[in-house]
Amino acid sequence: MYGGPAVDWMREQIEEMLVDIGKQLGLPQPKRGLLSILKKAALLLQDLKQYPPTSTMRAVEACAGALAIAPLLNHRDEHVKLLVAFCITEVMRIAAPHSPYDDGTLMSMFCLLVNVFEGVNDIASPWYPRRIRILESVAHVESCVIMLDLNCVDLLLKLFTVLFDVASDQHPPFVMESMQNIMTLLLLAAKEESAVLQNAVLSKLQDDEIVSPAAQQLAEAVVEACSNKLKFFP
Repeated sequence: MYGGPAVDWMREQIEEMLVDIGKQLGLPQPKRGLLSILKKAALLLQDLKQYPPTSTMRAVEACAGALAIAPLLNHRDEHVKLLVAFCITEVMRIAAPHSPYDDGTLMSMFCLLVNVFEGVNDIASPWYPRRIRILESVAHVESCVIMLDLNCVDLLLKLFTVLFDVASDQHPPFVMESMQNIMTLLLLAAKEESAVLQNAVLSKLQDDEIVSPAAQQLAEAVVEACSNKLKFFP
């Protein structure tokens, strides 16, 4: 797959573009220019598979570092933040099971991802495909488990709340499955955070809790998947 002159040439072109994107992101950019650069990065990263050649991984890391700067992670524009989240999620997928980011950056990254997930309920949005790809990638690569090492109980609880809030029978089945997988992964791996996360799920099944049918079905699916660990309310 990575052999042959034509393939080698194409790989080198991609690597050069990723490195150049990293350099461009390190410079002040107008919003339109920034969106153009991020869209280009998104296209390049989403086509890369896991375990690329060492030279490609170095180029990805050069781009990854530029994506993780505070002005981008905390940008005011929602489209910019979505593209940054998309690109970083693709970087995490490519680099898995390792992460090219330190704990502080990871914390900011997951705050951004939870913010992005709040928009998943807008199915008519032109950004919906990107949002659900981010959701699917986080579930598939299991990068959400990293949150348990960051001592961020409040953010974990917010993640569960957001996923229940955006649950809908209007989503394709794989979207709801991704939500379920994220919650299941976190619940099964949680230790100190376990009780708080259990309550977040089990409360959706109480008679006095007003929840949507989709959120209730999601809670039931998570409970079934974690039945050996969850402690049911009396």
